[in-house]
Parts: sequence; structure tokens; C-alpha cells
Amino acid sequence: MTDKAKKLLAALHAAANPDDIKMMSKFGINTDKVIGVRVPGIRKIAKAAAKGYDHPTALELWGTDIHEARILAGLLADPEEFTPQLVWEWTVDFNSWDIVDLVTDTFEKIPFINELITELAADKREFVRRTAFVIIAGHAVHNKKLTAPDFIAFFPLIEKYSTDDRNFVRKAVNWALRNIGKRNMILRTAALEFAENLVTSGNKTACWIAKDAIRELNTDKVIARIQKSKKA
Repeated sequence: MTDKAKKLLAALHAAANPDDIKMMSKFGINTDKVIGVRVPGIRKIAKAAAKGYDHPTALELWGTDIHEARILAGLLADPEEFTPQLVWEWTVDFNSWDIVDLVTDTFEKIPFINELITELAADKREFVRRTAFVIIAGHAVHNKKLTAPDFIAFFPLIEKYSTDDRNFVRKAVNWALRNIGKRNMILRTAALEFAENLVTSGNKTACWIAKDAIRELNTDKVIARIQKSKKA
């Protein structure tokens, strides 16, 4: 391991607060290999470590199998340096929802990532499937290049896996649908129509996903925010 990676690990251990491990467990985070550093502290270490990306160091940190080191790896990894194989290698290692959500911030920027979404969703492992829908949810907020038809094209995938009742999957599917609907008024209308149809499926999990999306997309706060948005 390089000296830089060793120093970053030392910085994580120095910032650790064992009391935070109980808090992490309370929020459903896998604490098998955590040292107790909150995300703001990890971001601070990442900012001090590099002005831009440091992909070689990210790979070293990922290999440690330490929870916080893997989050730090996601912050330092260069989206342009990923291959499909590397995406899969990291994704199958996901063992906690927070790692999925934070590393996916980087995955969203990978040029070919949309080509993998269907494959990721089809994988039966809970956190791999979650990854697909977190990417979609992130695209709805951050990706300015995708258009309304691009997002509507995700509806069949949402419908297909809306019956997966595992907690971290159903919440991600719901998140994806809600974020699509909050992107602009055209997609709000499309998402509401889709959700209304999904309610009629009779599946308990699909109904929960749909009804929760309908509830949020019909709030005055969300409608006002969408009306102010300039997203395509």
C-alpha cells in the first residue's frame, strides 16, 4: 500500500468516534467493518487528500474492505477510469445502503453507466439492484442531458421491480419514481399517470411505492418547486 493510502487510513482512524457506530446501526448501516466516522468527516479528509480525483488511491482504499475507506474511495475515484468490469467488482461488494448511495454519486458520472442499469436491476442481490434505481434517482436530479422520454423509458424497469419488497430495493424504486416526477411538470404528469396505473396492480409493495409517490408529487411544496425548476 502506498504511503498516501496509509496516511488516509490513519486520518480516518484519527477522526473515528466509536459512539457514532451505535448511531450508524440505528439507521440501518452495516457496522461489521466500520470505525465510526460520519460522512462530513470523510468528505473533509477527501478534500484535503486531493484537489481532483485520485483513482489509484481510491482502488487501494476500496481493497481495505473498511466501510469508511470505501466511502472515501468513492469520493476519490475518477468516473472516466471505470470499466464495466470495475463497476461490477465494486457493486457486488456493496453491503450497506449508505455505501451504495454515496458511491453511486460517482457512478452517475461514468459515461457508459446507463448501459448497465438494466443488468444491475436484474441482479437478485439487494444492494446491486438498489444501485440501478439510485442511479436513476440521481440522474433525475443531476443529469441535464437526459430528456423526458429518456426518463419515461425507465418506467417499465420501475414497474418490473416494484414488487421487490426488500426494504432497500423498494425504497430505491420509490425514490427513482419520485425524483423523475419532480424533475419537471411534464414528468410529474407522466409519473402520476404511471403511479395511478401501478396502484391497480394489486401488489402490496408496488401499491406502497405508487401511493407514496402520488402523495409527494401532489404536495404544494413539490409542485411549487417543480414550477420553478428549469430542468428539461
